[in-house]
Amino acid sequence: MQLDNRALIALALAATLATAGCLGFLSGTTTVASSPAVVAESTASDANYEQADTRSLSVNRTFSAADQERTVEVTNWAVEYRKSVSVGPLADQEAAVFATFTSPEVSAFGQSFNPLSELSTKDFATRMQGQYEGLSVGDEVDTATVEIVGESANVSRFEGTATFEGQELDVYVVVSEPVKHEGDYVVTMAVYPQLMDGEYETVTELMRNVEHPTNETSD
Repeated sequence: MQLDNRALIALALAATLATAGCLGFLSGTTTVASSPAVVAESTASDANYEQADTRSLSVNRTFSAADQERTVEVTNWAVEYRKSVSVGPLADQEAAVFATFTSPEVSAFGQSFNPLSELSTKDFATRMQGQYEGLSVGDEVDTATVEIVGESANVSRFEGTATFEGQELDVYVVVSEPVKHEGDYVVTMAVYPQLMDGEYETVTELMRNVEHPTNETSD
C-alpha cells in the first residue's frame, strides 16, 4: 500500500465535488481558498514525524442562476507527515502517516456551505478505503473527544488491514470529524500499524497541536 497525500486529498475532495451543485449561484465570488493546517514543529519532531508534502488542489466549478453564470475556483490544502517504522515484517518503512486537510466554507444567499461539514468519521474512513490500494477499513473500535484548533472534535479509531510489500498487516485508521475554524473546515487523519505501541496517543497529541491558519503554501 502506498500512503500518498494525493489519495488523502482525493478522499475529502470527492465528497466536496459530489455535492458541489447544491451551492447554487455564488454572487460576487470568483475564488475561495482555505489555509493549510500544520502540526507544531516541536510536536512533530518529538513524535518522529517529518513533514513530507504540502499540496493545494484547486477545482473550477461553474454555477448558474437567473440567467447568470459564475466560475468559482475552490482551493483546498493537504499537509502530510510520515514516520519510518520497523515493526513486524516492516523494516524502516514509512508506514505511519498523519495528515491534515482544509477546505473553505463558501457563502451564498446569506448561507454558508461546505459538504465536508456533513460527513462523519465513518464517511471519511470509508473514503480512505476506496483511495488506498490494499487498505481495508473495518469496525470502529473506540472514540474520543480531542480539542483541535480550539474546538472539540469527535475522533474515531477503526481497525483495518493494509498490504506492505506483499504482506498483510493490521493497521488502525484514525479520523477526526471536520471542525470549523477561521472560515475553513479542518480534518485530521492517520494510518499506522497496530503493532506500534502507544501510537494512538501520539496521533491524538499531533491532532491537539495542529495550527491553523498558516501561511505555508509550498506546492
